[in-house]
Amino acid sequence: MRSSPCSTPDPRKRQRRGRWLPIAFSPRPGCGGGARSGAAGALACTGGTASAGRGGGARTVTARAARAARIARALALAAALLGCASGGSAIAGEGAIEDVEWRLLRLADGPVAIARGAGAPSLLLESASRRATGSGGCNRFTGPYERDGASLRFGALAATKMACDGMEVETAYFGTLERTRSWRRDGDRLELLDERGALLAVLAPAVAR
Repeated sequence: MRSSPCSTPDPRKRQRRGRWLPIAFSPRPGCGGGARSGAAGALACTGGTASAGRGGGARTVTARAARAARIARALALAAALLGCASGGSAIAGEGAIEDVEWRLLRLADGPVAIARGAGAPSLLLESASRRATGSGGCNRFTGPYERDGASLRFGALAATKMACDGMEVETAYFGTLERTRSWRRDGDRLELLDERGALLAVLAPAVAR
């Protein structure tokens, strides 16, 4: 007699006339009587493992997507922090004034007019050396500064001695730095104030200009 496809194999039957006998397996629950055949029967006898496999695959894809999103957010945060740490190469964060290159937008009496061939007055506060550097538009300057919270004072500034057209803005700017006693932020703007809190100058990050 031939073995039924759903019967338990007889271990005593090894080989007959040089041919291997077909191996039959015991039926799983719900796999008896040959009531189902083909793909439907195979799916029934697997106990729904095909659908479970699809669900597991979906969960794996979802987990990978979530992990990729977390990595992307971490990389974006690292890039932002690196940009803020590089002097003047990124928009200054709220409250930051040091290690950012600032450009003069206006003095107390109004917007600055840049003369032909002159550069925009600038300011960079280097936190590591506690020195201020920049340009008046014609001449470069450098010197110490002191910052304690909202207090900001510039020491004696040394500048080059070149002669340029339209030195009025530079002269007024250097005078503004000498009178500065405090600072405040207004969005991405840096405002320099005198000892009474009156506005002396407004500067913006170089890349935002």
